[in-house]
Amino acid sequence: IPIHDLKVNGTSPSAVVLGFSNAEDATSVVLMQSIDGGNNWSPTNLHLDKNSTLAMVFGLSQGMTYHFQLIVTGGSRAGESNIVSVTL
Repeated sequence: IPIHDLKVNGTSPSAVVLGFSNAEDATSVVLMQSIDGGNNWSPTNLHLDKNSTLAMVFGLSQGMTYHFQLIVTGGSRAGESNIVSVTL
């Protein structure tokens, strides 16, 4: 079952903190980011692993809306997570 509890835990004018359950026995966890409403996605440069439950994304622009999604490879949590959006 893919991760379904990705959520925004906090924001600042240039950063966002995301929380989620761990990916248990995954081989890869990548946080994807979109700035065009989810039409185009690019990977963030965060180093996440199967034990990660928080992601802090810095260098964002105030007034912009961002969408985030986790892509998990391997294990019982493989697949795409829910999508969350945040406007700074």
